[in-house]
Amino acid sequence: MDEMYIECSFVKAFYKIIRGTPLSWHDIEDYDNKFYENLKWMLTNDATLLMRTFSETIDYFGVQKTIELMPGGA
Repeated sequence: MDEMYIECSFVKAFYKIIRGTPLSWHDIEDYDNKFYENLKWMLTNDATLLMRTFSETIDYFGVQKTIELMPGGA
C-alpha cells in the first residue's frame, strides 16, 4: 500500500487546518454553499424578522387559520 496515490480532493478549510491558518465563517462556502448564503444574509440583514413565533398560518378553505407548533407558540 506504500506509495499509492489516492485521487481525492479536500475543501480549502481542511488545508487551512493542516497549515495552521485560522478559519473564518467564509470557509463554509466551499463545504455548503446554501448554508453559507443563508448565514451571509442573516449577518447582513435584520434576522429578527425570522421565526418570531412558533406558529404556522394556513389557508383553510379561504379562512386564514393559525396553528401553534408548540403550546404557547403564538
